[in-house]
Amino acid sequence: MSGILAGEPFGRQRLDQMYRVASERGYRSAIFGEEDTSVTPWILWRHDVDLELAAVRPMAELEAGLGVRSTYFFMTASWFYNLLSQEGRSTVRHVLDHGHAVGLHCDLAIARDGSLADADIVRRVERDFDLLETAYPRMFQRLVSFHNPADAVLQREFESFYSTYQPKFFSDVKYLSDSNRVWREGPPEQWFDPRRHPRISILLHPELWAYPGADMPEGMRGYLAERETKTRAMLEHDQIPLSPTAPAAER
Repeated sequence: MSGILAGEPFGRQRLDQMYRVASERGYRSAIFGEEDTSVTPWILWRHDVDLELAAVRPMAELEAGLGVRSTYFFMTASWFYNLLSQEGRSTVRHVLDHGHAVGLHCDLAIARDGSLADADIVRRVERDFDLLETAYPRMFQRLVSFHNPADAVLQREFESFYSTYQPKFFSDVKYLSDSNRVWREGPPEQWFDPRRHPRISILLHPELWAYPGADMPEGMRGYLAERETKTRAMLEHDQIPLSPTAPAAER
């Protein structure tokens, strides 16, 4: 298992192997906000939900079956999914029922090098938490990961919420990410050495593990095909024609 290469396809089997290797090498899983009181070595498994809810359930189930606890971060206003829909509600409940935590994936909608006053950052985060508390009372922890984080939030701490980009996650914790299906520092398993790296944070996007293929374009083709299938089914359910039809006979 330890010889897994970065170029192998992303998928359930690969994910299963990664979790197992981490466990075999002595790592425990920790939830964001609890790591300071957790016994090392540990891994913070972080999941930013960017594109779809459907990929969340199988990942949460797989982790629970392996004794892994992780933190899922959801958007309140995504272009790609509706957290307030029936699917959104059942997904959040499913994650919590499997022993994981949920937090906010906040999109400040500013450029990477953009600036934003602390008061404005806090105001936008609090607006999202107000919505979450209304829709999901006492379910979401005050944990925040920022979508496409701008310099304004990197290596910063905020009093009213716990950020995954605060200073310690740049110095005391080894950070790895699957962004765009590229392991920029090689496969995670090569970093699973408790003596050298007793504290690790790994960002995994659920949708990147739900579709076959070794690279981002191939995976996104599968995602788009599935999205089209679902959209067509929804249109048909609403009796919206997708092709020219003969005019109805006069009565």
